[in-house]
Formats: sequence, C-alpha cells, structure tokens
Amino acid sequence: MEIDKDLLNIEELLEKNIVLKIVGPTSIGKTTNLPKYLGKKYKVVVIVSNPQISNSLNKFNFPNVTYISSKEYKKIGNEDILIIDEMDTGSLDNFLIISLWEKNKKTKLILNSNLPHSLFPQFPTYKVERYLSYPSEIRYLSDIPCFTNSISPLIKLVYNTHNSTIEGDFLIFALRKKSVDIIMEKLKNMNIDADIYSSYNITSDIYKPSDKRKI
Repeated sequence: MEIDKDLLNIEELLEKNIVLKIVGPTSIGKTTNLPKYLGKKYKVVVIVSNPQISNSLNKFNFPNVTYISSKEYKKIGNEDILIIDEMDTGSLDNFLIISLWEKNKKTKLILNSNLPHSLFPQFPTYKVERYLSYPSEIRYLSDIPCFTNSISPLIKLVYNTHNSTIEGDFLIFALRKKSVDIIMEKLKNMNIDADIYSSYNITSDIYKPSDKRKI
C-alpha cells in the first residue's frame, strides 16, 4: 500500500516527537499497514470510530496491535503508541481521549486524518502522497440500503454499472461484517462475471492479477 514507502520515515519522526500527525487519503494503509509495522517493536492501540470496525480489524491479528472503538477509551493506558484514526472527523470521543492522554503523556500519540487540522501545531505533520494515480469515480447512495428486502439500491448500482461499458474495479464501503457478507452473497447469486472479495479476510488475494473486474 502507498504508506509502505513512508514507514521508516514515520518511525524516525515518532522517535523524536511525542506527537505525530499523519495526513493522507483514505485506503493508503494508515489504519492497517502502519500499526502492523509499528507493532514489530511497540505495543500499539488504534482507536477507530465504532465497535464493528474494531472487531473486523482485530481479525487481522497483527502482533502487539489492538483495535478499539472510541467508546472504549477506558482500555487505554499501557500501550507504547496510541493511534487515533480519522481525527479530522471531529469526534467528541477523540477529543476526550486526547484530554486524558495529555494528563500523563506516557505514550506516543499518532493522529491519522484525511485532511490537515490545527491540533498540536508545535508537532510535525507527515503527509503521505498517493503515488498510484489511477483514475477513480466516487458514487454515493442517497439513502441507506435495506439488505433484508428485495435488491438494495447498492446492489442495483453495482449490477447496472458492471453491465455497462464502464471499465475498472469496484471498491464498496460498508459497515459491519454482516452487511459485507450479505452484499457478497447477493452479488454471487446474481452470477456476476467478476472476482468478488471481502477485504476483512482475504486482503492479500485482492492484489493478485486477474483478467476479470474486481469487486
């Protein structure tokens, strides 16, 4: 992933600073590859937005890395490095966690974000550049899909786009493992001629070459 080329530089900066801000676009490895790398030397706790995400990420079983939701802030305290993910979303829970951290500062603090922010201006910001410049198009659903009745708007969007002249792979963001499983099941039942992956359990397979569209 894009952040891999920056991991050594990030580690060196972290050794010199108690706080490090990392800014970079989504899906470059800030939440996964960075903790995995740091976990080789340190005990790392990563705070994400909700329990569903933390439960899914903990299935990677990275050594010395634990993912918790922002509501579980009472679990922090014995780690070497504390990573707060998506700091730019402005979560009150994250600001509470920072306030608790500032009282003792026993650990290093990494603030991950997609956009720059003004917190801790005295500490460095490391910007991760996206070097894989593949063109992408983002499409949003106007409402929340219902996965229990008929075909959801999401499934319809994927199916119709797949059967159009539009080229390229699909990256679908969905909360909760259950939602991902239902999406995969529905797409496979429609006999779509594409390679369909679930990122939480077969991440490595996603990057293998294929002559089919990847979903």
